Amino acid sequence: GSISRKHEVRILDQMLEKDSYKKMLKTVLNENPDVIGVSPYTKDIHSTRELLMRLTKVIPDVKIVVGGVQITLMPKETFQYFWDYIDFGFVGESEVAFSKFIDALNVGVGSEALEEFKNLVWKKNGQIMVNERERPEHLDKIPFPRWELMDPRKYPMSPHGAFYKQHPFAPLITSRGCPFGCTFCAAAAVSGKKVRYRSLDNIFEEIKLLQKKFSVREIHIEDDNFSINKNRAIEFSERMLKENLGITWCFPNGLRLDSLDLLSLELMNKAGCHSVNVG
Repeated sequence: GSISRKHEVRILDQMLEKDSYKKMLKTVLNENPDVIGVSPYTKDIHSTRELLMRLTKVIPDVKIVVGGVQITLMPKETFQYFWDYIDFGFVGESEVAFSKFIDALNVGVGSEALEEFKNLVWKKNGQIMVNERERPEHLDKIPFPRWELMDPRKYPMSPHGAFYKQHPFAPLITSRGCPFGCTFCAAAAVSGKKVRYRSLDNIFEEIKLLQKKFSVREIHIEDDNFSINKNRAIEFSERMLKENLGITWCFPNGLRLDSLDLLSLELMNKAGCHSVNVG
């Protein structure tokens, strides 16, 4: 959503489209993009490198950028793994930085200027450079996702989590960051230990947009730790009751069990929450 509308953007989601390499390459050739971005998880890096190897053969001048969790946690190692097939990487929450970077690529950018882009990973004289990282402090300033590029109505019944009550549904992030350091979770490493919040007005504006334009009937909250602020969880539930949108909601990404109590859970359930994963 942060990328300027002057740039034409298309998303090829292989979890949805399940194209063969051959079909995907044909699509990319037809589009003839200036920049290709990929966001592989650790389990996907081998197949992603194979794909990028094929892409660079058929579109040698395209700029290829890697983002996501894997490169965020291991920037130099991941960049080295993709060395022959990528130009840049971005770590962490890079909506703002990546948008500025795309604008700069449009007019040309030299190596001195590359040092100024936050969150950027790049090559300089055969060395891997990892720029200073920043995280957006005021989440309300970040534009909503370009939902028209990933219409919730087209997605399968349960892309994340095994349970739902209504379809179509959409993922939603209302806060970022988690102060804890659970060994099974990368949230603090990716989004930091300081929790940053969207305002309720901003959240419900997006929910209403999803409901009006895409007939969304359920929200899957993907926060790192939604319930850490109990008062905010209560305020969210009360707002959901007040808005009376007929929306159900759940937590496939999980909540901390020690941050919950019976009264809060009863209010959440009354407001439409039907299931939580805990950890």
